Amino acid sequence: QLLAEANRKQLEPDDVTMNTCVSGCTNATQWAMALYVFEAMTSPPLNIQPDIISYAAAMHASSKGNKWQLAFSFLDTMKRTSIRTNAVTQQSLADALCSS
Repeated sequence: QLLAEANRKQLEPDDVTMNTCVSGCTNATQWAMALYVFEAMTSPPLNIQPDIISYAAAMHASSKGNKWQLAFSFLDTMKRTSIRTNAVTQQSLADALCSS
């Protein structure tokens, strides 16, 4: 709803907006919506370049949805794009593995 309202008001979301949406969805136990928002963020027309916070949020959503393979695919993408992991991403990966 937030993104639809921003679109109606002709506001362009940025990485901070989208990261907040991904995290908010995950925290509200809407992990599938969180992953949808992450995908929308990185696809046309937005094409927002994800950062470490984006990937950490997506990995956290993956762990909540028992999607450990997806969490590791985010890790692979981070490596390919030279984004370093941190304690948050590593914990999300561990959580994803433990939840499987």
